[in-house]
Amino acid sequence: MRQAFLGLGSNVGDRLRNLRFAVHSLEEASVVVETASHVYLTEPLGYTSQDPFLNAVLEVSTELAPLDLLELCQRIEDRAGRERTVRWGPRTLDIDILLYEDTEASAKYLTIPHPRMLERRFVLEPLSELADELPDRTTIDRALAECPDTSSVEVAGTLVALGDIREVPLAFIGTGKVGSAMAGDLRERGFTVDAVYDADGDRCTEVASAVGARAAKSEADAAGAATVVFVTTQDSHIRSACERASGTGGDMLLKTFVHMSGSLSLESMDAARRKGALLASIHPVQTFADSVSAARDLPGSTFSMTGSAGARAFAMGLVEELAGRPVPLADEDKALYHSAAVIAGNLTNMLIGAAAEIYRGIGFEERQAVEAALPLARTTLSNIEKLGAAEALTGPLARGDLSTLEANLEALDATFPEAAAAYRAVSLLGLRLVIERGAVDDATILAMKALLEGGAGAEVEGAP
Repeated sequence: MRQAFLGLGSNVGDRLRNLRFAVHSLEEASVVVETASHVYLTEPLGYTSQDPFLNAVLEVSTELAPLDLLELCQRIEDRAGRERTVRWGPRTLDIDILLYEDTEASAKYLTIPHPRMLERRFVLEPLSELADELPDRTTIDRALAECPDTSSVEVAGTLVALGDIREVPLAFIGTGKVGSAMAGDLRERGFTVDAVYDADGDRCTEVASAVGARAAKSEADAAGAATVVFVTTQDSHIRSACERASGTGGDMLLKTFVHMSGSLSLESMDAARRKGALLASIHPVQTFADSVSAARDLPGSTFSMTGSAGARAFAMGLVEELAGRPVPLADEDKALYHSAAVIAGNLTNMLIGAAAEIYRGIGFEERQAVEAALPLARTTLSNIEKLGAAEALTGPLARGDLSTLEANLEALDATFPEAAAAYRAVSLLGLRLVIERGAVDDATILAMKALLEGGAGAEVEGAP
């Protein structure tokens, strides 16, 4: 795949829709749109007796040769109703090849880099969001400083929507813990929640009333007037909910669908993508036991963020409005990312539950068992926060205490085999931290590994 940068422009008709049409059409032609700049409102150059333009720049990956890419761009322009009557005149859609790899070439119909890009602030400003330098190693910042164009170029929004993101109409399909908390928090921060839908009619009415939205009659009804549609159902229902939301009416070129699943990829919303919608996923790295804790703990969380080109800038702004910490994530890494969250959160819960069960088995009362386990857990997490996981490690593994390790395993094998298996599995992982700390000699590490595996074993990864 080859990297290229394309400049988009439109000043006729629904300008944002025209830009979105370009993105959708490129992707339908197997050109991968990797990233997109913000959308800029710009003054016309050359022929000035025309309306202002919306401009943006895309970074794409393609297998097409430059002339083939040019031909595709012109076909998309024609499909958008482009008429080439006045040079630099009004147009529904303009797609220019700005850069193609490090290619420098000049042909009858195509010159790369674009011959006038250094004279156009409406090209350089959005390009500066995506690239640092030109093929000749001139930095984009330097090109901007030397650009003779003094016309107005201002950020107007993203490919999701123009203007203040708080004014973008939102819809929520699914009113579980996270969906209702998200809708409520965004409403409190001045966002416009237009509609809410849930198959549970009473729950739908309750949440809609709480956030000042209308209770929609169906997924499609909720999505109808919204620009951004949050699909916050259970993971197993996201695909079908998205299909129903996008199954009626025309295209969805001016809509963006967002799910908040930690494990599902964007492909789960493919029904909306096929109709032109942009896609995004934002997932809080947080655990929510109920709606109250979700509303309390959602703001300020770390959010993984995945999105199609254009949607990522909007998702970034949304997370920042929630006082969150956005972390970009590749769509193909979602399952692995979610497994880490399960280990850090859910498995920790299960292990503390197992510890409490052991305490109860030797005579602790329910409350005493919990009170014994929780301070250990809290202090451990506090130490990890201050020192890091390796330096915070304590206990027989960290000391290389073979006799205590053996005694622990014998006791668990006799009374709680499932906990014994968990002890062994987690401790084998923990040997990595022991090696990182460097406080236990190699022979003891190998002896602990053999004990945990139930016999002699291979070397621990990372051991000398």
